[in-house]
Amino acid sequence: MISFSEVFLILGLAAILLLWVEAMRSQEQARTLGLRACRDAGVQLLDDTVALARVRLRRDARGRLAVYREYHFEFTTTGHSRHAGEIALLGRRPAHLHLALPDSTASGTVLEAPVLDATRPDPNRLH
Repeated sequence: MISFSEVFLILGLAAILLLWVEAMRSQEQARTLGLRACRDAGVQLLDDTVALARVRLRRDARGRLAVYREYHFEFTTTGHSRHAGEIALLGRRPAHLHLALPDSTASGTVLEAPVLDATRPDPNRLH
């Protein structure tokens, strides 16, 4: 017969496995969003990957608690320089996507280009 400690161990391992699967899904979603944003901006995602930078709990637009994951990545415009990008997911939804695009009119100047920011409620959206 299975003891209480064995059941607890099995449930704990199952919970860890589910958390890991959810983290991998989120990272793949962030990578896909990064690839799409880079393609749309005419730049190249470097290393074809995103790196998890921060995880915390945060409330969504409806006030529910969700896991907020922030990923960082690098991209290039010319193949010679690296520029920073950032993607955040709130639960399974994109919350923020940012590319620090270099300004073509002045060397060394960086333009802050927010591509998406859904952490604030849209005033035009019906609730």
